[in-house]
Amino acid sequence: MIYDCAIIGAGPAGITSAIQLKRAGFTITLFEKKKIGGLAPNAHHIENYLGFREGISGRKLTSLFVRQLKLWKIPVVVAEVTNITKKNFFYIYTPQKKYKARSVILATGTIPLEANIPGEKELSGEKVFYEVTDLLSKSRSNKSAVAIIGGGDVGFDYALRLIEKKYQPRIITSHKIKCLDLLKQRVKKKKIPCLENIQIRSIKSNKHKVEVICRGIKFIVDYVLIAIGRKPSLPLIKVVNRDGLFMAGDVQNAAQRQIHIATGDGMKAALNVINYLQTKC
Repeated sequence: MIYDCAIIGAGPAGITSAIQLKRAGFTITLFEKKKIGGLAPNAHHIENYLGFREGISGRKLTSLFVRQLKLWKIPVVVAEVTNITKKNFFYIYTPQKKYKARSVILATGTIPLEANIPGEKELSGEKVFYEVTDLLSKSRSNKSAVAIIGGGDVGFDYALRLIEKKYQPRIITSHKIKCLDLLKQRVKKKKIPCLENIQIRSIKSNKHKVEVICRGIKFIVDYVLIAIGRKPSLPLIKVVNRDGLFMAGDVQNAAQRQIHIATGDGMKAALNVINYLQTKC
């Protein structure tokens, strides 16, 4: 089968594109390698998304996204797209199968920046995490102590999510805190410890615990959650003529990771695809 459009990434941008193209009568296939919703499920409380006067958790908002996909009968192919080529049509490769499409929307989002702390890679996925949902799915106890490395909005949002679930978060940052004052005040109200200008030298496994060794001080915790930023995530693209290839969401707005921006990007990409299919295919 030749799809009108292959959409890679089922976050807010990709989902918006998929729904708009389905509404317009085009055939689509939607890929997601990890979880539907992109980074949205990580969010503790989303207050700036229109239509939710009192805010909504990222988890609940994502469940609404999933319901809307089901309403439009849009299945999600759970697979990682490893390669894209083009010869008359786009060829989209996953480890299991090859797909063919007239156009492609890349809504692949971002991947986390590593802190490059000695011991970080060795403990990644077991004791060191980069998204709060991954930590929560791995943790066996909701009383676990968590060192959050990063003093931006995301790190503080993660801390609020964890304290709500009875975890014991502690924020550690190598620089001054750089988050919204509103988040800073909420963290302060919850009495979550925040340490600024702390240089982390290494992370070590200590039986079932983790030692976070800093200059002049050491912390023993159950988990480490790193939130120091993200960078675009792109599959291997072997395409010279990129007509029909579009981008949407955080993959092109890595520094402005807002759901509003992603959904708007997704709609714009879908409209560009419609114009492309109607005029050039």
